[in-house]
Amino acid sequence: MAKIFCKYHPDVPARWVCRHCQINFCTGCIEAEEGRTPECPVCHRAVESLGSGNVILPFWQRLPAIFAYPARLAPLLFILVLAAINLLLGPSIFGILIQLVLFVVFMKYAYMVLEQTARGYLEPVPVTWDTLSKELELPFKQLFVVFLLIVFNTQLYNWGGSGLLFVGQLLTALFFPASVMVLAVEHSF
Repeated sequence: MAKIFCKYHPDVPARWVCRHCQINFCTGCIEAEEGRTPECPVCHRAVESLGSGNVILPFWQRLPAIFAYPARLAPLLFILVLAAINLLLGPSIFGILIQLVLFVVFMKYAYMVLEQTARGYLEPVPVTWDTLSKELELPFKQLFVVFLLIVFNTQLYNWGGSGLLFVGQLLTALFFPASVMVLAVEHSF
């Protein structure tokens, strides 16, 4: 499908179309407000959405930016600091507790990155106390899903041996990425 571009910003993909005026508009021309139908700035009639597919680039066209994401300064420093702290901790009870906290913080950041990139934003998520300390239940929900999948596969192995375990692992391989995305975007199962 060919991209449709904004009439007033010809290099920007259109997000809205006014069927009455036959004009395409970008998000710079019309800002959609929550719970309100966007209107044409020319005739003030309701506009129709062209869908996000016209605005967001397909992932294969964004692969270079996706692979370059961890090399940006903020995510890179965050990952390096967490790794350095992890390396400095010794094998003690205190060290294991700190590693668990670091794991939760890293998973929280990873979920924030996944949520932003799934919505088409490739700018790094700012690493601040506010962003890392809110909604900490996501990593624990993911650990719970992993626990359930382990129990599921263990039970399949106990009931039917390695043949049934293979089927369970195949289902797990299909289910697990979907569960990660649902948790990242919807924040629930």
